[in-house]
Amino acid sequence: MLVGDLGEFALIDRLAKSIETRNNSLASALEAQGSKLALGIGDDAAVWSTGSGLTVATTDTMVEGSHFFIDQIGWRNLGWKAISTNTSDVGAMGCRPTFALVTLGLRGDLPVNGLVEMYAGMMDALEYSGGLIAGGDVVKSPVFFVTVALEGQS
Repeated sequence: MLVGDLGEFALIDRLAKSIETRNNSLASALEAQGSKLALGIGDDAAVWSTGSGLTVATTDTMVEGSHFFIDQIGWRNLGWKAISTNTSDVGAMGCRPTFALVTLGLRGDLPVNGLVEMYAGMMDALEYSGGLIAGGDVVKSPVFFVTVALEGQS
C-alpha cells in the first residue's frame, strides 16, 4: 500500500494505531509526573493538563508548490500565513499562543531579504495573536518549506 492509496486522515489513523500501545505506556509514566494527555492525535492540536492548567501544541508545514507560490503570496504574507495557521489551531482549543519554533527548508537561491520580510510577517501575526518566536531550525533543502510548531497555554 502507498501513501496515495490512503489519503491524509486514513494515514494519520494508521500511524496512530501503530504507536497506540507503546504511547499508552509512556502516557502512564507522564501522568505519574503530573502531566495528562487530554486530546491527542487526530485533532487540530494536542492538549495536555499540568498542575497549572492546559498546554496545547500544534504544527503545520507549508511546502512551496503545494501550499504556496512565493511569487504569488509574497514574503510578508507567507510569514503571516505560517503563523496564523497555527494560532488558529491553538485558539480552537481555547488557549493563547506562547512560543513558536520555526523550521525552514531552504534552497541556496532564495533571497535573504525575502526571508527577513517573511519573519516580519510572522512577527506581525504574533503581535496580533500573542506569542513569540523562541527558536527553530534551518536546513538545506531542494524544496522551500516553512514549518511552525506553536505552544499555547490556557
